[in-house]
Amino acid sequence: MSNNTRSELIEVARQLFATQGFDNTTMNEIAAKSGKGRRTLYTYFKSKSEVFMAVSVTSLISCWSLWQWSKRRPIVLLSISRTFFR
Repeated sequence: MSNNTRSELIEVARQLFATQGFDNTTMNEIAAKSGKGRRTLYTYFKSKSEVFMAVSVTSLISCWSLWQWSKRRPIVLLSISRTFFR
C-alpha cells in the first residue's frame, strides 16, 4: 500500500467533508473524485467514519506542527492568534 495514495484519499475526503459535510459525502464520491476507485478506497479504509478519523488526525497533526513551529517565532504566533480569536 502506498502512503501517497492514502494521503491523496484523505485530502479528497477532507475537501468533500469541508464543502458538503460528513452526512452528505459518500464513499462513492470520495472514490470518484480521487480517481482511485472504490476498491482502492476500501483497501485503505473500511468505512466513511474511518476516513473521517484519518482526516481529523491528519488535520490535528498539521495544526500541532504549525503550533510547534510558530512557538519559536513570536510574531507568527501573534498573527495566527489574531486570526483565530477575532
